[in-house]
Amino acid sequence: MKIVCVGDCGIDRYLNKGSKTNKDLPGGITLNFAYHARNQFSLDWEIHVVTALGVDANANRIITQLERQNLELHISRCVEATPIQEIYIEENGEKVLANYEAGSLVNFRMGEEEQELIINSDLLMAVHFQQIEEMFFSVLNCPSDGLRAVDFADFAEHPSIDLIESSIEKFNIGFFGLDQSQEKLISDLKNIANKYNKLFVITLGAEGSIAFFDDDEYHQSAESVHKVVDTTGAGDSFAAAFLSQYSTNKDIQASLKKGALRAAETVAHLGAIW
Repeated sequence: MKIVCVGDCGIDRYLNKGSKTNKDLPGGITLNFAYHARNQFSLDWEIHVVTALGVDANANRIITQLERQNLELHISRCVEATPIQEIYIEENGEKVLANYEAGSLVNFRMGEEEQELIINSDLLMAVHFQQIEEMFFSVLNCPSDGLRAVDFADFAEHPSIDLIESSIEKFNIGFFGLDQSQEKLISDLKNIANKYNKLFVITLGAEGSIAFFDDDEYHQSAESVHKVVDTTGAGDSFAAAFLSQYSTNKDIQASLKKGALRAAETVAHLGAIW
């Protein structure tokens, strides 16, 4: 069985003052997902990572981290810098994105090797956010018969129902990180999921998660955490754990529970991986 994870691997640059929260750590949605997928999926699943990095020291650090996880790497190198995400951590542990530089991902598109990987995948995990939208479309335009999931990573800040509906036939599962106060968006996603018979999973931070599928609605509370240190990567680890369960038995409620457990582990650490 083969998982193909396509998207951003980069550096999470923590800007808070102090030795513990002023550092650069390997991160990025795709790296985080692959790391947690390797922990959550059984070893008979191959996990392939497709991304683009620069030729700088940051790229070498990311490659070293990925190699430690026994992942299959398909990395294009280019002159543009490796992506960097600048982060502040609030006193309650909540991550605040200060800036993102897509660098090497801006002009990255799927070539023949990457297309072949996607075509033969049993599970595709793609990511969308505005800075890499053209890369995202080049991924979705590659056909495959396996399960296809998308993390709509910036939907809360840049909601686009048109984007969802225009790409709806090219994926099976959508992940969205929202706030419980965004009731209209949650309602809109519920309606789209039911209209097109898709599985939409919405994480709500401390308020847990919701899934919509086949006119049914599933709720899962967040797992308790002694102290939230850093919410970076919580959604990525949730998605990896969710899919490890769902790909086995399609049990949505059990998948939400497994996702909640892994997210709770993640927020207890500084950085999305450890």
